[in-house]
Amino acid sequence: MILLVLPWIALLAYMANAGMGEQGRLLSPYYPLLIPLLLVSPAQKRIVRQWWWRWGVVMAYLMAGLLVILSPGHPLLPFDRLLQNHEKSAFIARARASYAANAARGDELSPVRALIPPEASTIGFVSDGNGIESSLWRPFGSRRVVYVLPGDTAADLRRQGVEYVALGSDTLAARNQSIGDWLKAYAADPTGQATILRTCPPYVPFDWYVARLRP
Repeated sequence: MILLVLPWIALLAYMANAGMGEQGRLLSPYYPLLIPLLLVSPAQKRIVRQWWWRWGVVMAYLMAGLLVILSPGHPLLPFDRLLQNHEKSAFIARARASYAANAARGDELSPVRALIPPEASTIGFVSDGNGIESSLWRPFGSRRVVYVLPGDTAADLRRQGVEYVALGSDTLAARNQSIGDWLKAYAADPTGQATILRTCPPYVPFDWYVARLRP
């Protein structure tokens, strides 16, 4: 009984301190440990034989299947064509933007990578954590990405072999910096700019910059 109850106590302690969203996904490791306590009661046998329980199970399966079909990351239907006529519907326009953004999510920053010379082996990255940095690691095995933190200096970046830096405009805004302020502080020159559609709500375009540190 202690082993059955302890996972629920651990869950209570976690939820009392978590303070973040998307708990259903984050709590998934707890599920195998939580379910046994719900199965030990003899009443469980009577519950699962009820018609409302069985219909609830069917609905849960249908909802899971619907999510697989509609998932913006890997949709099973050609939503880019199905959602073409969106001029009069804000909902359809938002849905189309979501599918368009997530279609490129696997290599979101490819336009930024195209602005960096192929021979650059260490890339600086100014991001709030939502940018998909895997784009800048490509080709895999020949590059590495270094996060540029607010306290880092140009000398720190040079010691790590950083010559080119990719900067997200939203991160700069959160740090109360403009791209001009950053270039001046790090003695860098702009080499390119790309506008990318955000892959999370709101699905709006925002700018990325590439800068080169002066020797």
